[in-house]
Amino acid sequence: MIELVVGVAAVFVVVLLLASVLKVRRDQAVVVTRAGRIRTVATSGLVLRVPLLDRITARIDLREQLMTFPATTMPAADGRTVAVSAKVTFAVTDAAAFAMGTDWPTVLERSTLDRLRDQVRVLSAEQGRQRQRAVGDTVRAALVADTARWGVTVNAVTVDIA
Repeated sequence: MIELVVGVAAVFVVVLLLASVLKVRRDQAVVVTRAGRIRTVATSGLVLRVPLLDRITARIDLREQLMTFPATTMPAADGRTVAVSAKVTFAVTDAAAFAMGTDWPTVLERSTLDRLRDQVRVLSAEQGRQRQRAVGDTVRAALVADTARWGVTVNAVTVDIA
């Protein structure tokens, strides 16, 4: 009977030890929380955690990512409507802010479309087609300011105005 208890205890200890080691890939970060508060943001390598107290809140991809927005019609300054599509290239810079922030894909989409609408509204349809790169640069500058608090940096915005 004692051998059975010792065997079960040994298996339990081995399982706890295996559960306490967390391997994090080079291109990701893991947010570990304890009692709802961020305990650590683990980057590449092996990380020790307390299995029953610490919880993995998020695994975040630190590589550059692309978000595509399909063509949307917007009014131009000359009264015509233009179809505007965009591609936003971004990367996560602060995993803790990113994990505990808002619903960032929706907010990034709305913010991008609002900034595009503001830019297209003051240009004629022809000017919009000619200044696509300048519109993209202006939208990128505005998004960099908007997304800094979410732990995201916008690297490029490509705009196609048709």
